[in-house]
Amino acid sequence: MLEPRHEKAVEKKTEQSKDIKKDEKEEGPGREAEKTVADAPTGLVGVYTGQGIVITWNEIEGRDIKLYRIYRSTGGDYTLAGETVTPAFTDKTVKVNMTYYYKVAAVGATEGPPSKEILITTENH
Repeated sequence: MLEPRHEKAVEKKTEQSKDIKKDEKEEGPGREAEKTVADAPTGLVGVYTGQGIVITWNEIEGRDIKLYRIYRSTGGDYTLAGETVTPAFTDKTVKVNMTYYYKVAAVGATEGPPSKEILITTENH
């Protein structure tokens, strides 16, 4: 009767080893990109200064963020307005009496999802 118990103990250890290997696979090299995909930036705020639009957002911490990409639209498709390594950007190519839409994406191993859109209207006061 001792032998069956011993076999069950060995069998249980083998199952635990399989679980450990399974966990290692889930966290292994193939999953690194998945873990380093950046979150969408939050807290976008923009202001027209008369000479450009300054946009800031909350810095994404705890991820290997290499840069942020700022996308701009005037109502159609978004185009890349610029890149920065800090959570702030000044768009100096804007024109007066226009409405601009902005989104920001963080880039780690890959580009993450874009932020929520903000709109800024450039007006002379």
